[in-house]
Amino acid sequence: ARPERRAQVLARLANEVANAGRGSEALASAREALAMVDALPEPAPLLRAEVLNTLGRVLAATGRYDEAETHLQASLGLRRAALPADDPAIGATLHNLGLLHWNAGHYEASERHYRDALAIKLRRHGDGHPSTFGTLESLGRTLAQLRRLDEAESLFRRSLAERRRYYGPRSPSVGSVLNELGNVLQDAGRTADAVQAYRESVAFHPEGHRYYSCYGTAVRLKPKK
Repeated sequence: ARPERRAQVLARLANEVANAGRGSEALASAREALAMVDALPEPAPLLRAEVLNTLGRVLAATGRYDEAETHLQASLGLRRAALPADDPAIGATLHNLGLLHWNAGHYEASERHYRDALAIKLRRHGDGHPSTFGTLESLGRTLAQLRRLDEAESLFRRSLAERRRYYGPRSPSVGSVLNELGNVLQDAGRTADAVQAYRESVAFHPEGHRYYSCYGTAVRLKPKK
């Protein structure tokens, strides 16, 4: 295989391995892919951007935030220079920057990147696309951390409606968003609304009320003695 193709395959393998929780293996594959790109006789800016995006994502997942941001920003610059302003690849890197800053506790920066990513996804796909759902929910989590709970609730309800339309009302992903909505409602002091969202969430699981999708749900639904 050509070096360009091998580098691309390695970068995509790194993504898959990272998703499986094998961070050190993913990092090694991503670094090897970047070394291959660096050794190419001719510049390949979009391939380099893809590899840098992957490497930045993997570094962020292993807590190396400064190095991750350097690579993600470099990827973003290359993609913005070569692609239309609303290209999904630009949105993907912006989303990764939002996640990096969320994990690092930099919620204002996270919000900025998620909003930029969401704007691209809405222009390209509209509300009713799985890529948009994920960024709506990520922005909702960020706003919840910033205690802007009304805005967070609105985003989770918006994603919930779209997931129901896209996947159907019984999709497990609908249950997960209901759980997150319950967290926001509980934080807002709306306990009755929160419990309703939690009960709808646990109803998605075969064990019914005995199943709790997270510890917080279990605590909030546990009968008081």
